[in-house]
Amino acid sequence: SLSWASRTMGLDHTVAPGTTRDSYLNTTEFADNMLTSDTDMWAWMHAQVTKHPELVVGGPSLRWLYEALKDMRTLSRPDCPDVPALTSLGTLENIVDPDRIRARMARWQNGDLLEVMNARHEVMMETPDMRTQFYDAACALFDAHP
Repeated sequence: SLSWASRTMGLDHTVAPGTTRDSYLNTTEFADNMLTSDTDMWAWMHAQVTKHPELVVGGPSLRWLYEALKDMRTLSRPDCPDVPALTSLGTLENIVDPDRIRARMARWQNGDLLEVMNARHEVMMETPDMRTQFYDAACALFDAHP
């Protein structure tokens, strides 16, 4: 509702509540982050935004949020494509809605959902053992469908 209303009031350029134009990596301490539990990966990501500030992505504008929500609603309606797919989901995910991911993957005939215990949002940037689970599953998918 807020992102929709912001368009009519000329405020759609404003960043979404709870975000800033600065990188999440620059505004959040490791202990409070929702991306990874791996300190080395956190340090690597932080080093990247420090070394390459041109790559920094801040919070979404209300216009971006409105368009993204509209597109997600549209994309959620059709049947899943008839292609093999792998989706990973950390059991500690709290950025996106895990129930919607589970529901979508339950409908995906050729899709597999890999739930990684104790992983946060960035499964491919988690601890080495968690990353291995993902990469092993991805390689198995590619090996099965060359």
